[in-house]
Amino acid sequence: MLNNKITKAVRLAIAFGAASTAMVSASAAAQGAEEEKVERIEVTGSAIKRTDLEGSLPVQVIGAADIAKTGVTNVTDLIQQLPAMQGFTTSADSVGGGGGGISTASIHDIGESYTLVLLNGRRIAPATSGGTVNLNVIPVSAIKQVEVLTDGASALYGSDAIAGVVNFILKDNVDVTTFSARYDRPQEDGGSTFTFNVSTGFGDLDRDGFSLTAAFTHEDQEQLKAKQRKFGQTGILSFEHPDFADPLYFFNGSGNAIPGNARIRYQTRNADGELVSTQTTYNPYANKTGACAQDTSAIGAACWFDYTSTIELVPENKLDSVVLNGLFNVADDVTGFATAMYTKTAMTARIAPYPTGFFNLDMSL
Repeated sequence: MLNNKITKAVRLAIAFGAASTAMVSASAAAQGAEEEKVERIEVTGSAIKRTDLEGSLPVQVIGAADIAKTGVTNVTDLIQQLPAMQGFTTSADSVGGGGGGISTASIHDIGESYTLVLLNGRRIAPATSGGTVNLNVIPVSAIKQVEVLTDGASALYGSDAIAGVVNFILKDNVDVTTFSARYDRPQEDGGSTFTFNVSTGFGDLDRDGFSLTAAFTHEDQEQLKAKQRKFGQTGILSFEHPDFADPLYFFNGSGNAIPGNARIRYQTRNADGELVSTQTTYNPYANKTGACAQDTSAIGAACWFDYTSTIELVPENKLDSVVLNGLFNVADDVTGFATAMYTKTAMTARIAPYPTGFFNLDMSL
């Protein structure tokens, strides 16, 4: 009896051992099959370099040949031609006291503070405390290509890339000197532009172990006054309506003209002997000369300051920008770089004068 129990126990142990060995072998075989099957894993925010075919985000690449075809003379005009750019700041925004004399990039009108601007994939010094980059500091003659990411990249770059990224790639391995000059003049006076670009370089990174590229841009933008264009000559426009006998006005002006209007209040008695207050307004200068002074328009007997005629459509702007970009081999797999930029810009934005209030004279005098 005892021998039968021992024999049965030994047989069960041998059976379970064989089953365990079979399960381990099957598990090892399944693991080997899984190791042979490699699955692709995408990690959001990875800085691993990938090919263009693997990119899942919408990236627009604008090469030097594409830039030349557009005919633009500066980076600001180039960026503004992209449909994704909305809500950016231009030099014309400085008219009236805004803009601050800078030009920016803004993707999908989310905000210029949330559109990251890079130079060769690296950040550059901002123009404001909010991190906004002035595009005027980048000469168009130094650009090899522009990469525009029109989707959010905050996981990789931070909150200033919520709207997207604009990356300017500078030229390298340049062995020729290129000059270009352009003069644009409208048919009417005002608003002419002169631009001069030169780029040069020497050295080949693969052949010589170094590459140095230099580019210079000069731009001179003439002022364009509102009075130099028919659509902007005045802000006081009259029109008629069949329900009104007197003319109506689209009015952007001020009653504080130069020379000033006179407003006189006096009292008279009516037929019942009651005192009635009366006010009349006229312009002494117009009464004497027969017409209102310059930059004013007549409405009734008064002259109104037409401040629209004193502003400008495009401000005067002068820009000089120099960029030096160098690459050199440190080791077989290590490449050093150095980029130096110098920009001098002078913008003169003129705004309309601020009208003063009324001056009351003592009637006892």
